[in-house]
Amino acid sequence: MKNDYVKMFDVPAFLALGDFNPWGVAASNLKLRADEYFFTLSKFMNMAPDVIEVLMRLTTREGDSADLKTLTQARGILANLGCKKLILQIDSVIDAGQKDNREFAFACAAKASDEFFGIYTRTMTVVKRQVPIEENYVAPRDGPILKEVLKQSNRDEAPQKPLVLVADDSLAVLQSVTMALGEYCSVYTLAKPGMLKLTLDKIKPDLFLIDYNMPEVNGLELIPIIRGLEAHRLTPIVFFTSESTRDLVSAALMHGVTDFIVKPIRPDLLWQRISKHLI
Repeated sequence: MKNDYVKMFDVPAFLALGDFNPWGVAASNLKLRADEYFFTLSKFMNMAPDVIEVLMRLTTREGDSADLKTLTQARGILANLGCKKLILQIDSVIDAGQKDNREFAFACAAKASDEFFGIYTRTMTVVKRQVPIEENYVAPRDGPILKEVLKQSNRDEAPQKPLVLVADDSLAVLQSVTMALGEYCSVYTLAKPGMLKLTLDKIKPDLFLIDYNMPEVNGLELIPIIRGLEAHRLTPIVFFTSESTRDLVSAALMHGVTDFIVKPIRPDLLWQRISKHLI
């Protein structure tokens, strides 16, 4: 029995992400089966952590030709998904690496790693269940073509989940929080808190989950940026940090923080703590 990869994802919610262009892929291949497309998407989800690790290694000047080969493989998968934004960024890394333009390759890898991780974690929020990747997979001939599934899903309304913005310089924390909260809300990850103001020009979170100790700026410095926006004068801000001194807790509450959660915390308890602020 072949796995049904379409059912692995909440398709309407996936389309609402806007990170991929399945419509363009369907238009270029009118006979493409939906299960084949979502099998490719599941391959992307399976290899994404390795690609993120490769990009991070390149930013620390430790990458090699094997890493460029991994990026080339990822580029092929992304092309089959219609993810032009990531394709362009990976192309820049590969081209700079092949020309031995190391400094430019490092800069491109840093930008691509943030984008790649963001798309990966957002896609994690629409994964309904995990299924194993099958060797030599072939989409069933009696299954619907991609265009038909997209049309139907476009008529279905994606569930309106609250949007939580998580700011933390640790990719491991961002990934674990996304997995913990993805069933209940949409998660937007921000590994570079200095980009917060630009990010809030594009999205409107219903809650902020912020680390305190980050290299660019600390969590307290982000609060005036958030509260300075009319749309976020009352938006809940939750500190999520391993530092829990009395002075820090007091300062955070005085600056307008709604709640304070100390790391680490069980995933189910994290949702319980923040959900009361989303009612």
